[in-house]
Amino acid sequence: RVVWSSVTGDPLMKYVQLIRDDLNWWLELQKLTESVGNVIASTAKSTPSLVRVKSEHGYPVSKKCSYVRELLITDGSHRVVLIVGLSGIGKSCLARQIASDPPGNFVDGAIELSFGRWCSRAACNGNRDEYHKRLVRKICKFLVQIGSMTVNEDVGKDLEDVCYLLQTALVGRSMLILLDDVWEQDIVDRFTNLYDNDCRYLVTTRDEAIYEIAEAEKVEISKDDIKEIGKDILLYHSLLTVEELPVYSSICIFHGY
Repeated sequence: RVVWSSVTGDPLMKYVQLIRDDLNWWLELQKLTESVGNVIASTAKSTPSLVRVKSEHGYPVSKKCSYVRELLITDGSHRVVLIVGLSGIGKSCLARQIASDPPGNFVDGAIELSFGRWCSRAACNGNRDEYHKRLVRKICKFLVQIGSMTVNEDVGKDLEDVCYLLQTALVGRSMLILLDDVWEQDIVDRFTNLYDNDCRYLVTTRDEAIYEIAEAEKVEISKDDIKEIGKDILLYHSLLTVEELPVYSSICIFHGY
């Protein structure tokens, strides 16, 4: 037996060695997969966003801006952060400032879609079909921006078809979506009803009805906020200290000039 084993080898040990080699190969694959996952996770924050929002230059980051950013990254909060205020008070400027540098958890970046009064039932004189056509154009523009539709594909599509395409396009994405100057509550609902994604929505509106109805984290921009933001802007551009600000500047800031 000793001579035979030394010449031909032990068949059982050969099988044991083959099994051991297979197990070692499998374990190495698992370590490789884990290593790749760790590398992706560690570099995700430094990866450039696919889509970005341009911000007006020269506006320092305000306390309200930091507050909204905290709402967007807080677990368990609403998917919508709703910014409301008077016309021209700075809602869009604040929202773009946040979306131009979105929190790191939005790995697909941020994108802006502006609606305005043009996309409202009032502007369509209550005509439901015309309102839906305008809403289709806006959503199709969004789909073109994120690369899920070409410019000429929106021809002949109805609202339900486009909303289905929107649902499909956002599956698995983590994106901050700025819906600017919204006049209708159902616009917010159509986006927030989308599922299987990690998107959050930053919505600006001047309509108090939407502010009251929408289920959202609600942020109101008041005259006191404008006074503070205006003061920060003046200090930022003039390079003065608070003590060096002239009295008339404080009066202008208070009145929103």
